Order: sequence, then structure tokens, then C-alpha cells
Amino acid sequence: MKTMLPQDTLLQQYAALPWRVNQEGFLEVLLVTSRRRHRWTVPKGWQVKHRSASQSAETEAFEEAGVIGLIGPQPIGSYLYSKRRDDGSFEPCSVTIFGLYVQAELHTWPERSMRKRRWLSAAAACDVVGEPTLAEFLKTLRQGQRDRAAPETCARHLRQPSAMSAMD
Repeated sequence: MKTMLPQDTLLQQYAALPWRVNQEGFLEVLLVTSRRRHRWTVPKGWQVKHRSASQSAETEAFEEAGVIGLIGPQPIGSYLYSKRRDDGSFEPCSVTIFGLYVQAELHTWPERSMRKRRWLSAAAACDVVGEPTLAEFLKTLRQGQRDRAAPETCARHLRQPSAMSAMD
């Protein structure tokens, strides 16, 4: 049995889960590859100074995935993983996830040359992500996706566009 560390000893990152509803009416999520190990994951990073957690997640989605849209002000979930540090060591890290309804995909973005991006169903995303605990979170989306996605339900968790949404 794994022993969990107290929350204050964990590193903390913030992630965006970019999503859209496809032409058939089903939910799709956007994954990106990590820079070092090229494993599929969600755009995530550290909190940006003078920005909220959700705004920091929104910034990561822009920089890592080249998407802009409406981000929810409240987290939709979280997961734990082992963060590889620059010295090769690993530290436990908690990731808080915010939903990002994608309104635009950019052709160029800051980390385009370092990452790939791919739209997948929640079920397919579960199978390709590199972090097992992220896959477990995505399974909760998949379980709620037996029928077509309801954009109006998802949209309840969104706030108005921020300055990031105006970038192009």
C-alpha cells in the first residue's frame, strides 16, 4: 500500500484539459506530448506570478497546445504523478485540472517545435496518456460519456473570455 505525503510536501502544478464537441456530438479532449519523454499528457505547469490557478492553466494550454478558449474558474479534477526534475530525480506532484472549452486552434504557438498535439475521445485518451493517475481521471470522463456530450452542461462551468482568449 502506498503512503501518501502530506499535501504541503507536494509540488503543485495546474493543467488545462482542452475539450470540444465533434461533428457527431461527442466530447473530445486535446493531449500534448511532454518535452523530454514525448509521452501524451495534458498541458500543465507551475502557477504564473500574479495569475490565478485557472489563468495559469489557460496560459499552459496556449503555450503547449496552441489553443485558446474559455476556461472554467473551478477545478474539474486532480491527479498525482512523479515529476522528473532537471537533475533526474523524481518528486511527487499534485496537478489540479481546469476544463478549457477550445474556441480556436492556432497554426503557430510558443512550443510548437517541441510538442505534438492530438484530439482524442476520452476513451482513447485513457489508453495513450503516460501517467496512470491521469488515465484514471480521464476514465471518469469516459464513464459519463455514454451518450452524446451536452455542450450546455459543460458550458455551465465556464467564465467569460480572458485576455488570453484575445491572443491570436
